[in-house]
Amino acid sequence: MDNTYTETEKLLRDKMNELSENAECLDKITARVFPTIPVGAEDDEYIITDLEVVTGRSRGKGFFKWIAIAAAVVLCLVFIPKSVTVNRFFCNVGTPGEHSFRDITSAVERLTADGDYRYIDVPLSVYSTDDILVTPLFTCPFENTGTEDLNVRIYIRQCPFDEIDTAEVYAVEYAGKYTPDSIIAAAEPVYTFTDEELTAADVQLRDDEALKAAGGIGNAEGLASYSGICYVKDGDKAVLANEEVLYGSDENGSFYDISISSGDKKLELPERGEMWKRSVYSNGSSAYPKPDTSRYERRELFDGNNEVSEKYTGIYVFSNISDISGYLGKETEARYTGSSISCKVNAPADSVLARRLRMFMQPDKNANAIILSSDGKVIQRISSEQLSEFSSYKGITDREQSEIAENIRRETEKQNKESRKSG
Repeated sequence: MDNTYTETEKLLRDKMNELSENAECLDKITARVFPTIPVGAEDDEYIITDLEVVTGRSRGKGFFKWIAIAAAVVLCLVFIPKSVTVNRFFCNVGTPGEHSFRDITSAVERLTADGDYRYIDVPLSVYSTDDILVTPLFTCPFENTGTEDLNVRIYIRQCPFDEIDTAEVYAVEYAGKYTPDSIIAAAEPVYTFTDEELTAADVQLRDDEALKAAGGIGNAEGLASYSGICYVKDGDKAVLANEEVLYGSDENGSFYDISISSGDKKLELPERGEMWKRSVYSNGSSAYPKPDTSRYERRELFDGNNEVSEKYTGIYVFSNISDISGYLGKETEARYTGSSISCKVNAPADSVLARRLRMFMQPDKNANAIILSSDGKVIQRISSEQLSEFSSYKGITDREQSEIAENIRRETEKQNKESRKSG
């Protein structure tokens, strides 16, 4: 055991012994000052002590005793060095909410040690207002108090067979640099998955509903989409689904819509805010934010009635860039050179989603395009001949889908063999 912990525990025991001795000493003093009523005293007889108030009501000795105990506890809290051991000692007593916080953080520590989770860090101020660009299936679970240097670490479980994201997501709010001691609040998801559920998941994928939906939108100041694949639950059954987000801004503000499907079936998941099971501060109180902290308002854009139109050309702006870490969550602009036609949106804060960022502009087959970062730096130039290449993205191809299915099949066979051996 660490010497620091041993010395601290000894100091803590000494202080508590002193507290006990003080309490016993006070008992003796109060016994002298407040003697008990003699046995056999008449009911109407008054026995008045020196410290009795004029009303005839005696000050209870317990009052002074508890003052001494409280003072001793304060001294312990002030003078005993703060350490992991001391913190654990005082954490043994707590409210149900505090236990919930410790349950979540312990689960995060245990689960993420297995290596099946990836994580992203994002400022709380960004997550609070732009949550659709961070976790498309979840809202931000923490209240933005305006305090500087608050961040959120989001842990996303991945399927161990194909490294595809799942809807099992944990989040912790922390101050400054991430350490276990800097965690302020924690949130856990509604959905969890077993390996067996992921093995048996349906795999039916499709893509590009966003391009159809974009055709039904009027004049937008900025319009973009991104897509991804994620294991979710359809009822009690795990399925691999497409998630497509269409977002932008117009004269009425910022907007978005999300489509979640498995094959030709539209999936109905809980509302984004209800995808969290609970969110608590370290003191046990709720960490949920007030409603409508996001600047993006949901509108019904994926109505299924639109066909692919030629109203917009979609450009995958990061498809040929190896390192996009400096552009995540920041404003990105696509523009035709020598033209006023442009599109400005904030990129997703998650690199997996940002890779599929597609910005929509009115088509101009003869123009060259440039992609600009938030500070005006040219990220890449696209000639008119290359526009068709940047306007099509293979996404989940038949080959990729076959590989996913094959990985799952092999894992199923492996688990069946292990079950037979154990049987």
